Amino acid sequence: MGMLIAALEHEMIPPGPWRQLIGLGFLGALTTFSTFSMDNVLLLQQGEWLKMGLNIVLNVVVCIFVAWAGFQLLVRS
Repeated sequence: MGMLIAALEHEMIPPGPWRQLIGLGFLGALTTFSTFSMDNVLLLQQGEWLKMGLNIVLNVVVCIFVAWAGFQLLVRS
């Protein structure tokens, strides 16, 4: 994902639907973590430390909580 974004930003790949098709469609569907990582790298590059930290903490905490809650619902049924 990082190589794709860099190639697009440095015009190594012609502009067009390539970012959405490859980055979000193919790579994002196969590896959601790469999208999560790239979002955080972009926030870091923009100097948005607080937004990056909140994004990381909230994504991880909420995902773990929802997985736990789903497990609890299934076990108690």
